[in-house]
Amino acid sequence: MEISGRLVDLATSQMVELRVTLERDYPRLKAECKDCYRIWMDLVVLEGPEIRRPSRPATKPGPRCVTHDREEKKRRSELAKDNRLLATYGITAEEYWAIYDAQGGRCAFRCRATGKTKRLAVDHDHGGIGSSRYQKKMDLMPAPEAMRLHVRGLLCGPHNQFLAEIGDDPEVFEEIAAYLRNKPAQAILASMDAIRVPSPS
Repeated sequence: MEISGRLVDLATSQMVELRVTLERDYPRLKAECKDCYRIWMDLVVLEGPEIRRPSRPATKPGPRCVTHDREEKKRRSELAKDNRLLATYGITAEEYWAIYDAQGGRCAFRCRATGKTKRLAVDHDHGGIGSSRYQKKMDLMPAPEAMRLHVRGLLCGPHNQFLAEIGDDPEVFEEIAAYLRNKPAQAILASMDAIRVPSPS
């Protein structure tokens, strides 16, 4: 194991030296995408300088090409979302995706939302701590460790908002279920049909 480790260290050291030499011989051009150059240099280190150099112009800040600029923006966006999870709800990105997988990769209300286009919202006890607009406005939100105890699952935006509007009242769902099963308007329409006088032919 020790000899093997030394060989790996030696190989790594030689690769680093080779890369330094290649970067000196083939410096990045001023208008060249830094990510394209890095990937190309990795290939050059492994396979030699005959590898075709990328030619996509770096028209975006960085400098980066359009493709890598898009990837970098997505990476930063995902990182910001992950940081917000921890700062707001006290859960890590790993825990978020574990909940997501446990729900079958969709809204906990079993609707069509999968979170592929827009991440599912973290649903928490809206009637508990940190739920009022006053608390949020006055920076009285509890610590993330406390919010963590109130996390229930992941919902699409409309369902999360719906829970907040009904105040997390389970009886509302019972009333909705009864409404869907009984169709109250049908009883009214049937009674009106029964007393309606037929028009003369």
